[in-house]
Amino acid sequence: MQFVLPPQKKYLTYGKNIIGIRGIPYNHNSTLRLADMILFFLKSLISKKIYEVNPSLIIADSVHPLGALTGLWFSIVKKCPFVYQIRDIWPLALVTEGKLSKINPIYWLFEIIQNICLKKCAFVLSSLKYYNKFLKEKKVFKKVVWIPNPIKKTNYKKQIVNKYQNLLSLYIGS
Repeated sequence: MQFVLPPQKKYLTYGKNIIGIRGIPYNHNSTLRLADMILFFLKSLISKKIYEVNPSLIIADSVHPLGALTGLWFSIVKKCPFVYQIRDIWPLALVTEGKLSKINPIYWLFEIIQNICLKKCAFVLSSLKYYNKFLKEKKVFKKVVWIPNPIKKTNYKKQIVNKYQNLLSLYIGS
């Protein structure tokens, strides 16, 4: 498996390769976080190491939306399935937390990106048990695979890593 993750001190990789994309440090939702999203998007697009990978599928995370858009882009370039992973319902989560209003242009940009990713994905992975109901309300009919959170490490290794050890995937997220 090939993972693309922001730099951290430790990674749980099960002996797999990681490409780190260094970003801008931030502490909370702010202009620095938005700048980090844009920087991640742009640096990912020009990273030669990512283009060298030939994944069987690409999994991209909804947090942040530009990371998901990056994953979609690479799935088109590499001609492989795109799997959209939902951890949070962006940008709606930002609205309910009072961080953003529905009239903010950033809200609409994130909503458009989310809708594009939902439309183009092969299926959705989510730790949100009832996310499929949310999609039906939005008139989006995609298969949703629910992954319980937390997942037991032993089950993860047995069910995921061992089953797909020959699968080369590219994970894009933050």
